[in-house]
Amino acid sequence: GDAKRTLAFGVSVLLIGAGTATFSAVNERELRRRRSDVEALHDFAIALDHARHAGDLAEVLAQRATHIGGLSSCIVMSHRAGTDSILAVTGKADVHAGDPVEIGSETVIAESWTRRQTLLLREIDPERDPLLAQWLPDAAGVAIFPLFTDGLPAGVLIGVFGRTASNRVERSVIATLEQLAELGAGLLAGLGHD
Repeated sequence: GDAKRTLAFGVSVLLIGAGTATFSAVNERELRRRRSDVEALHDFAIALDHARHAGDLAEVLAQRATHIGGLSSCIVMSHRAGTDSILAVTGKADVHAGDPVEIGSETVIAESWTRRQTLLLREIDPERDPLLAQWLPDAAGVAIFPLFTDGLPAGVLIGVFGRTASNRVERSVIATLEQLAELGAGLLAGLGHD
């Protein structure tokens, strides 16, 4: 009787302690991650202080997105008055800032504008997106972050995460990059395009 109750009480205390410690560790990791995200966005704001032209701002946006998201490549493209052009590139993308491009209505970029949301791709479909497949050959884990100004498509940030063990990207990373893209879109609109 008493020994079983004492043992059950002891086991209960250990389980509660283990559960509390686990929750505390998970909570601590999440707090560190959020602090890191806030610091990254703060660093972005500081880096923007030197951006005077759309190309400068797009370069800062691409570099910060690459750093925050752990991207292997990043492309920032503008879409203005029916004209698309590459503003900035990081990593191994086979395209250069200043290159004019034409985005077809059936591409994943156009779909991200229509759906007004970030699209995540395991791989690029070369039939649907020959330009993306050319720019980012063998890319895996690609995210398309649409940029909007006054409710209209203004460009896109394309990020390559690469292959991961789980084939997943943390939602918090995507959310932070979405915030970065939204800030970048607003600032690009304010600077105009070179």
